[in-house]
Amino acid sequence: MKLSNNNPVHRIYLLKEAGKRQCGGGHINKPQIAQSPLFLTPIEAIVQITIEGETVALKNGEILFLSTGATYQINAPLETVISVLAISYEVYGLSNSTEQELVYGLCREIFPVNGILPIRTTNKITRLFSELEDVAANNLEAQADRIQSLLYQLHQLVVEADAEADITDSSYFRMLSYIHQNFQREITREMMSRMMGFNPRYFSVWFASRRVGASPNM
Repeated sequence: MKLSNNNPVHRIYLLKEAGKRQCGGGHINKPQIAQSPLFLTPIEAIVQITIEGETVALKNGEILFLSTGATYQINAPLETVISVLAISYEVYGLSNSTEQELVYGLCREIFPVNGILPIRTTNKITRLFSELEDVAANNLEAQADRIQSLLYQLHQLVVEADAEADITDSSYFRMLSYIHQNFQREITREMMSRMMGFNPRYFSVWFASRRVGASPNM
């Protein structure tokens, strides 16, 4: 993505989808592939979603993240209609700049791994979902600045809002205990971050910062 701009921005957010998906109601749901980073949250009932062959129960207030390319299927009884809110967007980061142009590249590595996020919807997150759904149903070009603001706020709250704060001290020491008990095995950053449900980069930063203040007995 190339842009001409005298005031470069660090990131550009591109909305791909914002709206409700209805499942069931006599229709058989088929497997789908996430074309862009995708967030799903049920509007009312518990929703069964199969991700890469594994089924999870997504409850009201929970947010499920699916990375690009993930295969998933929203399961619902044929006689029941279930509504799920879907938000999908891409993030482009400034990778190069000259006097003539700015070059932006996809930043998919900043998103978490597949799974239910360690946060719950709040009034603010719900409001952002609702506003994004509203602008998606209207002229996107005329509301480009508003979309940027809404997606920036949502990304900060859902993806980058001090993810390490959701890992408690007890969780930290449980991780240390696991490492001490399994030191003879191969333990990687990716494996530990998956166990905690976080992006490896964020997990590394959090783990390093917590290690400085860890108990001297550990």
